[in-house]
Amino acid sequence: MINIKNIYYSVWSDLILGLQKKNRLKSEKWYILFFMSFLLGLNYVPILLLIPKSIDPLVFFREFRFFDSDVLNTLLHGLILFLLPGHIIHYFLVFYKKKYEKFTKEYEYHNLKFFMRYVTISAIIPCSLLIILLIIKLIFN
Repeated sequence: MINIKNIYYSVWSDLILGLQKKNRLKSEKWYILFFMSFLLGLNYVPILLLIPKSIDPLVFFREFRFFDSDVLNTLLHGLILFLLPGHIIHYFLVFYKKKYEKFTKEYEYHNLKFFMRYVTISAIIPCSLLIILLIIKLIFN
């Protein structure tokens, strides 16, 4: 049986050990936290596309307007919906009290191959689903 926790920490371990090997972990810690949060946000896209419009989570955000510009409001709502949850999750599971020091001893370094697989899958699945849904919409409308 696949253990999600092992996959999660294997990806992070691969990334952190790769950065430690190049002595860049301290300087790039916040960048990788942002990048991994962005990837987790991309993983939400297929779920949001498949949810019926009656259960649309963005409905709640449309009520709150912080700026006069629709572009800025959409950007802020996207950051709150897609980046903030991943940022909080990753921070507390990986960086809070330097938890990465424990699990990097437990999981192997795969020369960033495991991390790159995660990046590729996280990018391909939402993009391919978007393309498929656009094609279906064009065909049936």
